[in-house]
Amino acid sequence: MYNKAFDFEVKQDGNIWTVMLDDRVLMSATGEHKISHKNQNFLVAMIEEFQSFGEISIAENGSLEPIVFSQYALFSDHLIADWRTIFTENLADLLFSDLTFVENAGPERVDQIAASSPIYSWLERIFGTEANVARMIATTVYNETYAMMMPEEAEDPDLYDHLEPDIAGNKFYTRASIGETKFFAGLAAVLSHSSSEECSALHGLLSMNGHRHFLASLALITGCISKSQYATSVMSSSNLRHGIQADIDREDHRSMYQSTIGEAAIALAFIDLTRNPVFELIRKGESADIEFKESLSLDVRRAAFDKAYTKAKEAKIELAVLKTIVGFLNAKGGKLFIGVRDDTSIGGIDAELDAFHNRSTDKFLLYLKDLIVTRIGKGILGNLVTGLHEVEGKRIVVIDVEKASEPCFLKPDDAFYVRTSPATEQLTGKDLLDYIRNNF
Repeated sequence: MYNKAFDFEVKQDGNIWTVMLDDRVLMSATGEHKISHKNQNFLVAMIEEFQSFGEISIAENGSLEPIVFSQYALFSDHLIADWRTIFTENLADLLFSDLTFVENAGPERVDQIAASSPIYSWLERIFGTEANVARMIATTVYNETYAMMMPEEAEDPDLYDHLEPDIAGNKFYTRASIGETKFFAGLAAVLSHSSSEECSALHGLLSMNGHRHFLASLALITGCISKSQYATSVMSSSNLRHGIQADIDREDHRSMYQSTIGEAAIALAFIDLTRNPVFELIRKGESADIEFKESLSLDVRRAAFDKAYTKAKEAKIELAVLKTIVGFLNAKGGKLFIGVRDDTSIGGIDAELDAFHNRSTDKFLLYLKDLIVTRIGKGILGNLVTGLHEVEGKRIVVIDVEKASEPCFLKPDDAFYVRTSPATEQLTGKDLLDYIRNNF
């Protein structure tokens, strides 16, 4: 059955919005997941994009046909796989398939070097001189690609003469040796700090560029290069990518460039429309008004690695949470994230829910409230807004703390804490008196 794009609607069910056609829910490309999201604007933009498809059909499994590169396709991919983990596990293969720094032969070489310059600058900002590893990898990629095109001339020892040896003394890196470099570890860290939506957009771009432009795609989705810089980099290696050395017709080149720009725009729009504001705050790291705690009560790491450990509510871990709340109350306020590690990775609170609260978030929040009332006081509850959020598929708690109108102390010792940069300090004696006189 064929339907026009304007036949689709976005309908609300609680705090979730779903794309509907009459009384039928639109499903993902695999037919396994509803096209639903908390952001209504994202789904509206998806429907508007359908208008460029012309006539579209709904398959028996509820999915949309045809599947083209679009918000719908990216979201469908997002629902079926953990692309961050997949990319991390296959990072060496992605690097050794990358054509970004593989130099073309002939007059195109100058343009290709210029096109890859913004990406190399991005790598230099992260890795310094270690960025040169990307060029060393490119030599191996060139030789492998050249071998497929002209096997009789592939084994050219002069290809490696200008390179410094790697850590194993080789003139070029291999898939085995690359994993020992800071460059590899740094790229893995970039992936680990990317959102699941960014990684889905990355997968979409790689699918469109033949998985031969990982570095350019990663630089784009992390906001380090522009759409035009991405397209120029991809296009500059198009000859080698397709295994040909012939010139590309000017009109074909223009069409390919515009198509590549369009793919970049779709990927960036997907990231922007599905952006989780809580995740964006976390990604900025700890500061004077942002603090992360891995748990409220549970020693998460000991529970994970010490088989002899009996899970218990640890007073010292709860104290660290309460100190932070008091510190924010006595300073300028701030946000406390429970279920987030110091390195900004998301652990969630599920282990704690299972251990102490019978998997109930209501019981968890009630216990947190009782701790605050008992140790700080009931009067400050109006300064706190506590919310449960899902970030990267895991549940965390965020406590938004407003500055108190009078000094707050932590019982039973009436200790006074204040937030000073990404730390919470206890003040006593004259320092305490001076601070209260100047701030309340």
